[in-house]
Amino acid sequence: MISTVELSRFIRDLNRAARDTPEAFKRMQRNVGKRHFELLSQFAPPDDEGRLRASLEKRSAGFGKEYVEKYNKNEMEIGTKVYYASMVNDGHVVGKRIGNTGHRATDRDARESAAKKAGRAWVAGRFFREKAEDAIETEMDHFADEFAQDALREVMR
Repeated sequence: MISTVELSRFIRDLNRAARDTPEAFKRMQRNVGKRHFELLSQFAPPDDEGRLRASLEKRSAGFGKEYVEKYNKNEMEIGTKVYYASMVNDGHVVGKRIGNTGHRATDRDARESAAKKAGRAWVAGRFFREKAEDAIETEMDHFADEFAQDALREVMR
């Protein structure tokens, strides 16, 4: 399960500054990534103290590096490679996952209905990834302002 944080709205206005101040732009990306991991961890189920929690806190639970943190010019991939993360996020059938048509809460009803038809118990999703994505989107203006100030300092050196 990986989140992709789109920066394209900001790239349009900040592209020139990013070219002229690449170090400030990289610092902004790292700050956004760090905050996104914090939000994922904050919204993840509080009772999970295993591999999922460890990967969202960028630490190992004895299985090596299971978090994903990739940066390129216009987007970042932030998330986890823990196999059951999508089941915790989206919801699942106990014993066997039925239906995986999407990652938004709107798909929950179809998966829950399929579980009931199969006579299996349904575990509701926590949707922590979507909550983290919504929260980081509200903070992007703050990151853009910080970048502008950092870029100005970089240019003035």
